[in-house]
Amino acid sequence: MKIIYQMHISWFETEMALETLESVNKAVEYTTLPVEIKLCFNSQTFLEQPQQGTSEEMFRCLLEHPSYHEWDITWKTDNDPFYNVGDWRRDCYDKDNWTVWGESDCLVPGAYFGVVEFAAYNLPFTSPFILTIQQKKMWDASWTPTEHTALQGLTIEQVRAINNKFVTGEGYLSLTELNNFNEAFADQSQIVETSYYKGDGALVCLSPNMPTPFIADGLHMCGEDTYFFGYCSKKQIKMYTVKNFMKGHNTGHPKKRLNREVTPEHVDRFKQLDTQMRTLAWNSLNTL
Repeated sequence: MKIIYQMHISWFETEMALETLESVNKAVEYTTLPVEIKLCFNSQTFLEQPQQGTSEEMFRCLLEHPSYHEWDITWKTDNDPFYNVGDWRRDCYDKDNWTVWGESDCLVPGAYFGVVEFAAYNLPFTSPFILTIQQKKMWDASWTPTEHTALQGLTIEQVRAINNKFVTGEGYLSLTELNNFNEAFADQSQIVETSYYKGDGALVCLSPNMPTPFIADGLHMCGEDTYFFGYCSKKQIKMYTVKNFMKGHNTGHPKKRLNREVTPEHVDRFKQLDTQMRTLAWNSLNTL
């Protein structure tokens, strides 16, 4: 049994993903289970173009990484049909192992893979389940149960006044800051079952033997994680969360979208895709 950490990386996210992969390298030290890293290098330019050079050239920082030959890499280019994170998560699930959804803007806290290993050996495994960890302060109250316990009793303005790095979309939380924060709550962390099926896809762990497809066919992006949680709720798949343990989801990362040129045509194309994807997700969920 092993952990499969899989991440979809678009060409404009490569420098940010490099930092996330460094956090993965540190986190593997906390587990005795082997961790396999599967990456999708996506150079497609259907929704945006590079301002300079080619989209393939943006992957140079990853191609030159010393761990490059240890990664299992799949390339998607403009020669392939449109492909994105929803397709990757649907295609790369490993029913025999523990699958972790990485995201290029989400640092992996040091103890994370150790937590996955603990869950693998200690949670009742009579049926498939998913495991999530808590996150930064979110933008509205519907997300409160998903936030780090210490932040749940505070308003977004209060958290921002203390440190805006703990507000989603704001500031940049480094790996050192993330690990120091989690260390302060280490003796309070616990895994609990929850019936609140909401969250984003970053660092969701899927147990072996999940029913599939848990993301609807054709749902490329724009709500694939919302669909996934709705699917798990409808299929009554158990969900656990780790209280007092936070992921480093830097949705406002300064390197989130580098070297992008987005034309009005690209904007219109994205709007049409967004509407199409969310309609597909809604209709597919209603037919489960």
